[in-house]
Amino acid sequence: ILWNKYLAAGVSESCIINFYPISILLSFLPMKDYIYSYYIIHLFIAGLFFYLYLKECGCKWQVSWVMAIIYECSIHINGIRKSHPTIIADISWLPVIFYFIKKFLNTKNPKYLYISALCLAFQTSTGYQYGIYTAIMVSVYLLINGVAEKFKISYMLEKGIKWGLFYIGFVMFAILPSLLTM
Repeated sequence: ILWNKYLAAGVSESCIINFYPISILLSFLPMKDYIYSYYIIHLFIAGLFFYLYLKECGCKWQVSWVMAIIYECSIHINGIRKSHPTIIADISWLPVIFYFIKKFLNTKNPKYLYISALCLAFQTSTGYQYGIYTAIMVSVYLLINGVAEKFKISYMLEKGIKWGLFYIGFVMFAILPSLLTM
């Protein structure tokens, strides 16, 4: 069981974070190094994928780069969330999820849709509440873009059901350590 007496009032990490790969990979580090590494990795993920998302939307690289820096800084500086790593992780995964959704919409390749479900499951494994909010946002985003792209209803239903099943399957895998702990 992963445990750190300073996080989450001393509750076992596997009970709260479930199977969040980044936390597990960093769990061998001393507390201070763990926290700094956690922030650096998440800020890098957020900045990189916000840049890629904007590029996928057709923005120039200069605009994408500046906006990625602004997004990255807003998470850490304006959000003042140093004491809440779950929110930093959840905000950092948003551009990753939307990048793969936009990539799917641009290429029509369903593998990007399923990768977005995996990324959403990673986000959900940091906190169920935020994962549910993001799943609702992504569903609305896909529906609006599907209508705008003039996808057939049957195609949207098929992809939506498969995306939902992939997401639920990945989340069930992520909560497995919690079930074993119980």
